[in-house]
Amino acid sequence: MKNVKLTLLAVLFVVFSFAVVNATNPVIDNNPLNEQVKDYIKYPEFGRENNLEGKVIVVYTITSQNQIKVEQVICKNEELGNYVKSSLDGKTVNIENEHQVVNYAISFVFEYAK
Repeated sequence: MKNVKLTLLAVLFVVFSFAVVNATNPVIDNNPLNEQVKDYIKYPEFGRENNLEGKVIVVYTITSQNQIKVEQVICKNEELGNYVKSSLDGKTVNIENEHQVVNYAISFVFEYAK
């Protein structure tokens, strides 16, 4: 029950955070592009060394050169958030870019496996 409440609270937080990012552009959180983005993120070595866990939510756009531009990172663990941001910013994806600004969202859950 605690996990359900925390998940609901996180979803509400994310929804309200997206409104702050850019109220005029839609946010798409379930799209095929996310599969390409996920390929850039692995559990970091420093996370293993420090037993870090957490969830990182990223709002991003795609530039006219098909590069990821991180717009916002939402997380409790700043180290994991910085890792995700630096791992994604400027990376290239394969997409037909229509030169319209669309905010995409993706979340990463980092769990320490013993």
